[in-house]
Amino acid sequence: MEPWYRQLGFYHNPFSIKPLSYHNEIYGYDLDSIQKKIAEGNVLFLEGEYGRGKTSILKKIIKQFGGRRNLIYYSCNRLEGQLDLDQLLKGAGSFLRRLIGNNSKDAIFLLDEVQDLSVEDGERIARLYNDKQIKSIILVSHDYQDVKFGKELSALIEGNVIRLNEISDQEAIRIVRGRIGNIRLLSEATITDIFDISQRNPRQLLKNCEKVCRYAVEQGARIVGAEHVRKVLGAVPNKLEKPEIKIIQ
Repeated sequence: MEPWYRQLGFYHNPFSIKPLSYHNEIYGYDLDSIQKKIAEGNVLFLEGEYGRGKTSILKKIIKQFGGRRNLIYYSCNRLEGQLDLDQLLKGAGSFLRRLIGNNSKDAIFLLDEVQDLSVEDGERIARLYNDKQIKSIILVSHDYQDVKFGKELSALIEGNVIRLNEISDQEAIRIVRGRIGNIRLLSEATITDIFDISQRNPRQLLKNCEKVCRYAVEQGARIVGAEHVRKVLGAVPNKLEKPEIKIIQ
């Protein structure tokens, strides 16, 4: 039997959350403003809960600056000791595997999972920035309050904490419509109610839409109804429409 999405005319799962799928989805923040601050040489802290779009931002930053400047990506949750800044400045460990050589003054540091960065390493990075050895720093984590920074790095970040806010119902609808188009499978009311059930998390929204749509199609329906949401997600949204159910012949 064909996968549920093939029965609807999709070649691939439209709700895939794999890193390479639908990587151009950008919602809930001003990407141009972020990129401008980086180009101007600022120190930024990017804060957002899991599933809010941090990965999409990082991909856009890497695409924007990786080809024109020296960009060094490092995930601090891989640290097992002191961060080797000398090796990073030479390009070892770079996400893009770009060799920086001795010309590091235009380097952009993109440090992910900085809740695992030590205060000492943070201060060393701040000194490199203040000594103009690196151009810009982007620090990323789920919550600014959970990260311990020294005085020097804290002073550089002040006023440049960028929080990924909760997206609106209309943006949630745009995400889903961008995946499935305007087919009747999911009404706007159904999308927003599944979004609420998903605690308004875009990543969880896509996961739950996939679960509900798979179940509905496997039951022979081409439109998701309240009974499908109840069966799969264990909840019945108050606003959920009850559309006519069509059986696949």
